[in-house]
Formats: sequence, structure tokens, C-alpha cells
Amino acid sequence: MLSGNPGHGGAFGGDGEGNFGCGGGGAALGGAIFNDGGAVAVRNSTFHDNSVARRLAGCGAATNGRDAGGAIFSRNGSLTVADVTIEGNEATGSGGGIVVYEDGVSTSFKLQNSILANNGDHECLLHGSVTTTDSVANLITKNSFVNLFAPCPNVVATDDPQLGPLQDNAGPTPTMAITSTSSSAFGAADLATSLATDQRYVKRPQFHGPSLGAYEPCAIPAGITPCIGSSFLPPDTTTVQLTVQVSPAGGGTTSPAAGIYQEPQDTVIPLTATPNTGYAFTSWTGNVADPTSPSTTVTMSQAQTVTANFVPVASAFSPAKVWIGLKNSDDVGQRLDLLAEVFVNATKVGQGELDNVGSGRSGFSNAILETIPLGLTGDSVGATSGAQLKIRVSARRTCTGARHASGTARLWYNGLPVDSGDTRDAGSRFGATIGGTAKDYFLRSGFALSTTAGSNRSYVDAFVNTSAPCPARPFSSFGTWSATLP
Repeated sequence: MLSGNPGHGGAFGGDGEGNFGCGGGGAALGGAIFNDGGAVAVRNSTFHDNSVARRLAGCGAATNGRDAGGAIFSRNGSLTVADVTIEGNEATGSGGGIVVYEDGVSTSFKLQNSILANNGDHECLLHGSVTTTDSVANLITKNSFVNLFAPCPNVVATDDPQLGPLQDNAGPTPTMAITSTSSSAFGAADLATSLATDQRYVKRPQFHGPSLGAYEPCAIPAGITPCIGSSFLPPDTTTVQLTVQVSPAGGGTTSPAAGIYQEPQDTVIPLTATPNTGYAFTSWTGNVADPTSPSTTVTMSQAQTVTANFVPVASAFSPAKVWIGLKNSDDVGQRLDLLAEVFVNATKVGQGELDNVGSGRSGFSNAILETIPLGLTGDSVGATSGAQLKIRVSARRTCTGARHASGTARLWYNGLPVDSGDTRDAGSRFGATIGGTAKDYFLRSGFALSTTAGSNRSYVDAFVNTSAPCPARPFSSFGTWSATLP
């Protein structure tokens, strides 16, 4: 740039300022599509949240740039827009939807059965000698002259088309649904020029005249309904069968849900497996990208069957209720810390500790029913058929206060679950929820666990002492009881 000879930015670029060497602001044209002299046809498409923003001048008397066509800008050539929804696009000033600009070359614009709404003032504009032959039946909410620009042709409605948000309304791409039969876009398209299907490949019309824009609503006299029977696929699409299964039934859910689907050949289908309460995901069976991930994909190169596999897990425990006493009355006053640990096979899945509890005296009539809270350890292990469910109960001389230096604690078990009164019995037990089912497990003779209580109380002893300092003082085990899960 030479001093005193500022550059001219053209129709949309800002002019420079000669004295200080300042550049003009840049132009911004076509937020989604920019056509310069070509032949562009847009059909069954949705434009939303596109924008253009001019650049500001550098300084002095230089001028800002200009913008146009928040969704589409077309200079010269030809532009066809048919059965299209253009909503919520933006320009700094006018022309937030479509701007067609002619500057010396033959220019044509065909606008048919389309919606332009909420794109700012003057949302559809033409400049120069633009031929608009065959344009028909459009809804444009703000359509008027501004400066040297003319409004777009063949408008049949200007009020709010009552569109829903851009979202998955079935079909291969997001759309904006016409949400009410009271919309001026509903049934307002030209039957002779309306396309055979909408953006989702739903046939036009549906129980009424064809509608404007890229979304064809299905409607009955009561209002808008889902498009029953639509495949949402192009008519010439080759499909293959996808079968989605869950094992075991009730173990979890999948997306897409368990069932049979016809999918376009060679497409990639996302898969997600979600376990129900009491279950954990383990793997996919079938030709998926990652069998070990709950979120994966399957490529539909051929018919595919995929199965989401789940296993039951221990998802909750209720407290361990154990009868604690002493072997000898000489140890009366001994106070204990109690520990209960739950395992599936060799993995600890639950644990609880109850500290500084009394131990009663010798004989079952002097034993005390203690309740040890149990919680999950965070480890999730499949509690499948054949797995071993185990509980280990231990005691130590309490780390709180100073009592007897040593003694022999006694755990009573294999009795009925009568916890109080004259007929109380040694029904030591704990509860576990596995695969969503809660059951009580009783400590039985032979160090077995059973969902059935015993009837002949027994006991087992554990010697406790103070040979190690606290808090690392070890626990002495009464034993480990186990059951094979069905």
C-alpha cells in the first residue's frame, strides 16, 4: 500500500487507509457453504448455528469488512435450495440465512419448499440480476429489502414454523422437527415440486400435504406422531441384519436394545453395554472392535450377531451377626476387636470391623450377639455358578484400653436364627446380595455356608493376646466358612 493511495476492499472487504498504512477489515462470506460461480444444489438438509463475522479495520479511516450468508453465500453461477431447513444461523448484520450475489455473470437461484427462520433481520437476500424461475412455497420469517438487496421470492408464510431443537429424530443425521400441526410449515409445500422423501428418508407426504423444510412430520387428526413403518434409509440401500443379545437375560441392557435390526451394509454401529444392579459387564461375543470394552463398535460388512455378557456380582452386604463368648470364665472382662472378611474365590469383596466389644462369659447363655457392619471393598468379581463365597471371622484383644493380656474367645454358630428370648440360638450369619438377589448365609458345621440355618449349635475358639503392638496387632481367625454358588 502506498501512502495516499488506500486499497479498495471490493463489495465486502473493508477499504484501507492511505496515510497511516492501515488495512481494511476482511470479509466473511458463507458460514456453511460458499459458492463462487459454480452450480450448487442443496436438498433435504438442515443448517443450524452457522455464522459469519466480519473483520475490523486496522486503524484510522480504514473501514470494517462486511459479512453475508450465515448459512449460504453464492456469487454468480447457480444455486438450488429445495426442501431445506435454515434456522438459527447468524451474520453481523443482515443476511444471516442465504445471500445470492450477482456481479456481471449469469446468476440463478431456485428456492423451493424451504424454511428460513430465526436467522436475524433480512435473512434471505438477492443482489443484482438474479433469476428466480421455479422458486415456490417458502416460509421466511424476516424477508424484506435492505440497501441494494432484494428479498427472496415466493414466500407463503412468515410466522414461527414451531421447530424443535436440532437432534436425533431417527434417520442418519440430526433434524429439526415440525412440532405441531398448527405450524405454517405443516402441509404447506408444493405437491408438484416437493421431494419424494425428507432428510430422514421418510416418504412425502404423510397423511397430509407435504410440509416445508427438511423434516416431514407424520400426523393424524390428534396431532404429530412417530413415522411408523419408515425405514429411515435411502430406497436403494443394501441392508444386513444386526442381532443384539444379552446374556444372561436380566444381566444388563444394551444400546441399541436387544433385538434384530436392518443396518446399511458397511456402516459402523456403536454398541454400549450397561450392567443392571448386581451384575458386571465382562465381554462382547461377536465380531466387535474391542470385546473387552462396554462401549465398542461393529462393522456391518455382513450379518452380525453380538452378545453383551454379564456376570452376577456381590453388590451389597448386610451385617455379620455373630455370637461371641469366652472359653473360660477366668477371662471375663476381656474386650475384643472383631473382623469379618468376605471373599469370592480368592478375592476379598467385603469387609467390616467392630472394635472394643464385650465378650460375655463361658457358655452360650452368656454369649453376646455382636453385629459387624459389612461394606464392599470396591473389587468387583464375578460370582458365577461354581464360584466360592467365603467369610472369615477373626478377633484380637482390643486396641482400646487395657484389659486382660490374653484369653480365648469363642464363636458360637450352627444354630437357629433366634436372636433373643429364652429360646435364642447361635444363628451366626451374614447377608449378601448377588445378582440382584439378597440372601442370608448361615455359618454351619464343617465350616460350610448355607442359606438354611442349622439346629445343633457348635463353637470354635481363637486365642488372642497382646504380643504385638497396636494398631498392627494381628487378628486371630476363628475360621473360614464357604459355599459353592449355584
